[in-house]
Amino acid sequence: TQTGSYYVVVTEGACSATSNLFPFTSITGVESFDISHQIKLYPNPSKAQEVQLQIENDLLTAGEITLFDQYGAVRRQVKIKKDAYDWHYKLSLLGLPSGMYLIEVRYGKYAGKQRLIVID
Repeated sequence: TQTGSYYVVVTEGACSATSNLFPFTSITGVESFDISHQIKLYPNPSKAQEVQLQIENDLLTAGEITLFDQYGAVRRQVKIKKDAYDWHYKLSLLGLPSGMYLIEVRYGKYAGKQRLIVID
């Protein structure tokens, strides 16, 4: 159900009654903000032993980078401290087999994801 004003109508036979309007605010869990468009990965696809992660935004805070394989298993997880608008991080790909991966960057209620392809 969406946020808005609602009323209830009860009908029995030929009679019906309508309630007063009541406001409703939808709550779907913890509010989060998508920053996927602010994350760049290169090279992608990658044959390299590391991938460069670039984040451009004004969120200067601690966070976490998580690398998931195609089955959802965590393959890498690192704590980060983003301290610049144009921030760069080199994520090691050593020991990862070829395949599709998902990189998630999260700090507080802000999160973004990018796909990464690793090739031999």
